[in-house]
Amino acid sequence: MARLVPEPTPHQRLVHHGQHKPRLRAVQAIVGISVVIALIVAVESVVTVLGAVQAKGQGLQLIHGMWALCAGIGIVIALAAGTGSRFCIGVLMGGGVVNVINGLTFITIGLIANEVMKVLGAQGENLALVVVVTGVVALLTGGLYICLPLLSRPSRKYIGASYGVVIVGAVAGFLLGPVVASTAMPSPLMIWTLYDTTVFVQKNTFVAPDGSTRTMTKAVKKDVREEMTENMGNIQNALSQYVLNRGRLPADMGLLVNNKNCMIEYFVCPASLGAKKLRRGPRGVFLPPPMPQPDVVYMFKLGRSAKQYESDPNAAQLVVAYSDPKTCGLGKGALVMRLPGMNLPAVEWLEKEEFEKQLAITKQWLTDNPMPPSDGLPENLPGMD
Repeated sequence: MARLVPEPTPHQRLVHHGQHKPRLRAVQAIVGISVVIALIVAVESVVTVLGAVQAKGQGLQLIHGMWALCAGIGIVIALAAGTGSRFCIGVLMGGGVVNVINGLTFITIGLIANEVMKVLGAQGENLALVVVVTGVVALLTGGLYICLPLLSRPSRKYIGASYGVVIVGAVAGFLLGPVVASTAMPSPLMIWTLYDTTVFVQKNTFVAPDGSTRTMTKAVKKDVREEMTENMGNIQNALSQYVLNRGRLPADMGLLVNNKNCMIEYFVCPASLGAKKLRRGPRGVFLPPPMPQPDVVYMFKLGRSAKQYESDPNAAQLVVAYSDPKTCGLGKGALVMRLPGMNLPAVEWLEKEEFEKQLAITKQWLTDNPMPPSDGLPENLPGMD
């Protein structure tokens, strides 16, 4: 005779199978979105700060790295909310309220302060656009973080079973914001530290044509510029001696190199001396590409007679050579060398606008004054290598 087994009581089913939790799909959705955003914030923070460290950053440039730690805390709390922690669900919802406020703040700053940001130049204009876009995203996601759990019946029922814990978590998320809640990222302070760090890195690093990155802080840039000015002064002295002996400019600056007063190292920016070694051909001229080229760009290739420029009333505005902005990293302008015999500093710094203006004048002069017939004299001076 079959033995009848009594139906287990509800209490017995609970003990055997464990307490059943509803599927909190709405909560898990906001967890997924906030975790993705937190990961992006963490990666951006680490990458940006590594660039700042390489550029010798301090202060806000390194403080920006704290957002990676905050993002990590936010991810842990978000994952806990996904497993059903009511307190952590409250933290996410409180962070969502912060994100709505952040979104409105971003949009207001981007629209009202746009004219003020333009004073900062192109970077300021970009910042205004970034702030507005960030504000729209923050406003939309913040609304989702708040509404999704409340509109979902299972999530709303689950939260309501212990709403006091959820409220405490929401207050914590609201007060601490992005420090604990990934749903409160990004914050206005985060955008500001990013902007400050990015501008610092842009101003203090230099990417050479070969792709290598060099640190060029304001102090380093000043020292390099002073040394480059001295080196180009020595080149100008050698150029003056050449013109005095030959009555014309050389066809190539490599012809000026000697072992005493005009070393080949003078033609390379001090910031890249360890990475670039120039070589000269058998006639004393610098070898053409793909060999490394001088950082001092010579304008009067093929040479010109001294009489050609000495009789020109605009000769003082002509640039005989300049430090290449693409390879020296000294700033947007350049150090320029004047022609021998000019009543001007032999080498001086010109900002970008004035430099480009005088460079255009020089190019036009060279077009209008072609090289005269050869005088038959050798290019090298006695004593040259």
